[in-house]
Amino acid sequence: MKHALTLLALFLVAGVAMAHDGWSVAIRDNHDTYVNGHFSQDDIDDFEDQYGRSFAVFSKNGDRYVVTDGKAIDKLVSIIEPQSELGRRQGELGRMQGDLGREQGRLGREQGRLGRDQARLARQGADDDEIERLEAKQRELAAQQRELAARQRELGERQRDLATQQRELAKDIERELDRFFEGSIRNGIAKKR
Repeated sequence: MKHALTLLALFLVAGVAMAHDGWSVAIRDNHDTYVNGHFSQDDIDDFEDQYGRSFAVFSKNGDRYVVTDGKAIDKLVSIIEPQSELGRRQGELGRMQGDLGREQGRLGREQGRLGRDQARLARQGADDDEIERLEAKQRELAAQQRELAARQRELGERQRDLATQQRELAKDIERELDRFFEGSIRNGIAKKR
């Protein structure tokens, strides 16, 4: 492989893929590659060898078409950009959820350590003040865990909202891409290969 391509949007969120209507799509805009359907990384590399760093290849029912017109590529990118943006937002929320999960893990480990200390002190007959100090620390950590869990739930709700937006947007994008492909075939911008 000559170089790695950024696969920015796979459009495979539930209901998004146009492949069910027979379309498969690969769009390369000098920087990023957008893929939907059956095209592999090897296919993308082959397309780049044939058409350069800016192209769109789409196929339906075994017929393959290529678009290399810069304005047409820009139009395709503008059609799919809102979905890519939603994907980026979902990725950011996922990163935040991961950060919260790591913090929850850290607090859980601290709670475990305190529990072991409490058990050890109880076996040794430690004074009540020391045991109470550890119990207070456990209550504080439990409160922090509840706060993190609430934040995780809120992020999960935001993630679900974005997924709903993604599904709705996908339907619009699918219709726009279908119109673009059909129109580009009719007006000769897309060349059959």
